[in-house]
Amino acid sequence: PCHVLVSRGPIDIDGRFNAPLVTTEFDPETQAAVSMAKSMSEPAATLTIVHAWQYPVGSWGLSLIGANSRPAQALRTAIVDSAMERGNAMAVAQRQATRGDVEFVLVEGSAADAVTEYAQTHQHDLIVVGSHGRHGVGRVLLGSVAEAIVRHAGCSVLVTRRAQ
Repeated sequence: PCHVLVSRGPIDIDGRFNAPLVTTEFDPETQAAVSMAKSMSEPAATLTIVHAWQYPVGSWGLSLIGANSRPAQALRTAIVDSAMERGNAMAVAQRQATRGDVEFVLVEGSAADAVTEYAQTHQHDLIVVGSHGRHGVGRVLLGSVAEAIVRHAGCSVLVTRRAQ
């Protein structure tokens, strides 16, 4: 029922992070996660908000018609444009709320893989990810992005508990 910090790698002498990354599903809990990340980071640190996207379930047939076909490109454009609009608006709102440097990044791929790869490539020292706290069949069917990030990230990970 509580937030959990898995600490990996070096941090500043005062215990603050220099390159925090917050994952988002464009949910209300992102604001709380951003506030937590900012409070744990150096005041001048740029906060990166990342959203990972994939084609929706059931769109596997796109490979049959080709990724460069008009329908596939239209779907990709709709997904990416919508996510970029929402993400950029979120970054602007968070910049105003935290009075800090906040950027939004959109990455393609499964959430856990895309986020951990982005964090490693861009040398982030903290990933903040929400967890719905699912158990049993729900967890088996839906998987756990937070658990996969904790297992595979090379940096510290803060798992925040989301409201159910």
